[in-house]
Order: sequence, then C-alpha cells, then structure tokens
Amino acid sequence: MRSFSKVQLGVGAVALAATAALAVPWYAGLTLRAELRSLAAAHAEGNFRVARLEHEAGWLNSRGSLDLEWRSDCAADPDQPAVVHVEYTARHVPDRASLTRIDWSAAVVSDLGPSGEGLRAGRLSGTGSAGYDGVLRSDMRLPEMQFKGKGQSLVAAASSGTLVVGGSAVKLGWSMPRMVLRGSGEVLQAEQLNLHFDVQNHATGMGALALDVATLKGGSFNARGLHLSTETRQRADRLDMRLTQSVKELKAADMAVEDVVLQADVTNLHAPSVNSAGEVLSATCGLRSLTPGQREKMRDAVQALLVSGVSVGITKLQARTRDGSLDADVALTVAPAKARELQLTEQLSSRGSIQIRGGLMPPDQKEFAVSSGYATALPDGVKAGFDYRDGVLKFNQKTADSALLNMGLQRLDRWLNAFFSGQNLELPQEEEPAVAPSELPIPAPAV
Repeated sequence: MRSFSKVQLGVGAVALAATAALAVPWYAGLTLRAELRSLAAAHAEGNFRVARLEHEAGWLNSRGSLDLEWRSDCAADPDQPAVVHVEYTARHVPDRASLTRIDWSAAVVSDLGPSGEGLRAGRLSGTGSAGYDGVLRSDMRLPEMQFKGKGQSLVAAASSGTLVVGGSAVKLGWSMPRMVLRGSGEVLQAEQLNLHFDVQNHATGMGALALDVATLKGGSFNARGLHLSTETRQRADRLDMRLTQSVKELKAADMAVEDVVLQADVTNLHAPSVNSAGEVLSATCGLRSLTPGQREKMRDAVQALLVSGVSVGITKLQARTRDGSLDADVALTVAPAKARELQLTEQLSSRGSIQIRGGLMPPDQKEFAVSSGYATALPDGVKAGFDYRDGVLKFNQKTADSALLNMGLQRLDRWLNAFFSGQNLELPQEEEPAVAPSELPIPAPAV
C-alpha cells in the first residue's frame, strides 16, 4: 500500500511537471502575441507606425510579419513613407537563458528608378531571444549594400552587429569592415567602422553614440584613428551634452598632424525649453513657416533658455606636429537672470586660454605677440588668456577697455527683450561712448 502511494505521488509529480512544461510554451506564445498587438496599437498613428501586423500563433511555434513605416512631414512626398518589411519565426521552447527564441529578417521596400538608382541591399537578418528578465537580445547580419544616386555611389561591405532592448533602454553595436564612396571623380574609402549606440531612454534620446574608423583615405589626405562621439545626460530639468572629435594622425599634402582633439560641452540647458523648441522645429520643418502660436512658443523657449542660464564652450582643443603643439580652451556662461529680462553685462562671463609650443609660431610673430601684451613668453613657446566677468575684460590678467563690449551687450539686451515681448526689433541708435585708455594697448595693424 505504501509502495502504491509512492507510485501515485511520483506519477502526480511527473504529471504536474509535464503540465507546467506544456503550459510554458503556451504562455510564451500568448505573451508574444499580446506584446506585438500592444506595439501595433501604440504606433498606429504618427510619424513612426507599425502596420499590417499578421501573426499566426502556435503552441510551440509562431510566425508572422509586419511593416515599419517612417513618415516625415518635411519630405518631398509626406504621404509616401519609408517602409521596412519584417518577417519572423518564434520558437516557444524555453531554455536556461530565454523564454522564446526568434529568427527574423527585414528588408527595405523601395523601387529603383529607371536608371537603376536607389538602394540595393539584401535582407537584414538575425537570431534573438526574449529573456526571463524581459530583455530582448539579438545578433544581426547584413549583406553587402549598394546605393546609387545623383552621380554618386556607395558600397558598404557585409556587416554585423548586436542589439539589446530592455524597457526604454536600447544598446546597439555594429561593425563594418569597409565602405567606399565615389562621386565627382573622387574616391573616399573607410575601413574598420565600429558604431556604438547606448541610450537609456529612446523616447528622450538620453545616452551616448560613438563612431570609430580605423582609416579614412581620400585623394588628397589620409587619416588614421578617427573618433566621433556624443553624449547627452539629464539632471532633473537640466541637460548636459558633450561632443568629442579626435584623429590620431592626419596627413594632407606636406602637412602631418597628430593627436587632434576637439571637445565641446553644452551644460545646464533648460530641458523643457529645449523640448518646446524641438517641437516647433519639427512641426515647421526647420522654421520654414511659422504660425503666430508657433512663433510665440519658439520665442518663449529661447527666452527661458537664456533667462535660466546655460554654459557652452570648447573644453579641449589640441593638436601636435613634428614642430610643436597647440592647446586651447574657451568657455562662455550665461548665469540665471534675476528677472524675466536679460541683463547680459551681469549674466555673461567668459574665459579662454591658448598655449603654442615649439616652432609652430615663427620667431617674429612670437616677439610681436609678447611685446604687444597679447601673450606671455614660455621657455618653448607662448601662452595667452582672457577673462570677462561683471563687465570687466582682462587679457593675460591685465584690465582692458570693455566700454564697447559692454555697450554692445546692453544693446543686445534691448533687442532680445524687445523680441521676447513681441515689440519692434529695430535696434536703438546710440552714440558711441568715449573710450578710456586701457592698460593693454591695441597695436596698429602691420602694413
């Protein structure tokens, strides 16, 4: 009797496990169908749409197709969207890492013109999985792609990448061994291109983008180690953005430059104002035509940006040659205004510096810069700097005359405040003030 009970328990356990195992694919199939329907419903209208969803649900497998459409009100034919047709097959057999595995492919729906111009590309394909954590992961493969149009042609070699989507976050990595652009008798060839895209919120675009190119060759130049990156972060109602460009080595004609870096920052931007201005720019195709309401919305956005304060600058500019090096930086800050009206002489501050070392500056130019007070001597070069704040301008820590600068800022205040209030934008006519002598003489231009 006891043995029979054990057998019953064993059979019951097996039956329960079998039921659970059979229920998991059924649940995975239902979840996929629900997610696809929800995606199509959320993007039934607007510039980006999910259209013509056809899903055949199965117990262990599902298959289907859909179209991704991109519309632009600023395109030559706004009613003709760019369409990508996607086909997929899902296997609802879970494993240790994923709930569902998906094989998919996508192709651009386009017609070649009578001369054969347009995009020629094979199907983008991939194999992915939906994890238990709700994150979608997929590898991707794209065969060689060609484009011809307006006397130019582009050939991109077969490439591959990875995609990770989880909630609002998107990560993309893409590698392409070669790309060649021809046109106007010139050939531009890039090798070993790597793209990295890491966005925490795809709706707002917060995140980072980076492009690296091992070599770039043209008819008159040769570059190595190119890097371009952008990064955008949000702090409460403020945005910080950084753009970085660098080249490890650049050769053109008889010139050779190494370690070129340009880094620019925009910080403390008022995020709601940026969003408002972006909405107007998008709705008007770059301010092509403005309604009175859109004009007022853009005016209010620009006013809020300046009144709430912002900082912009080139935080790093450097280059090196066999003769010497250059290092520079410049920053401009508009502090928050005390009221709704601008007072730039109080809000505005700026500073900058530059160092030139080695033989980049000829001896006669170095002597002139030092003797005139525009620069100070270094053992192997010169340096110079300026600072403006509280209406006082200084070069190399020496006070210079700032009357003309302050007068210009005051006139700009009046013009901007008139613009923000919708008044007449004609600048007032003022007499130029008498200019007091400066501690820093301004030399006459050389003849």
